[in-house]
Amino acid sequence: YLYVFQNNISQIPNDFNKLKKLWELHLGNNTFKKLPPNIRKAKQLKMVFLNDNLIEFIPDDFSKKEGRIAAMSLNDNPLSVREKEKAKKYFRRFWLLEL
Repeated sequence: YLYVFQNNISQIPNDFNKLKKLWELHLGNNTFKKLPPNIRKAKQLKMVFLNDNLIEFIPDDFSKKEGRIAAMSLNDNPLSVREKEKAKKYFRRFWLLEL
């Protein structure tokens, strides 16, 4: 597990994929404006919590490269209804998707 919440961060380092055994990542209550593309590179990452950030949209290519992620929380982000519907479609195989 890695808990990095309430730290006023908006991105994660490029070498994030070196955390080879990381499977749960908590990035809530920060200042992310988009889904960090680096999270797709962590090969064992299964759960990502990005609640209470500033994320407004889901990139169209994100769903094609989400790796092994099976659960994501995006609660309390300023996602529009359209973006929430897109997330439901893109991440329909997830066992947990919180919007």
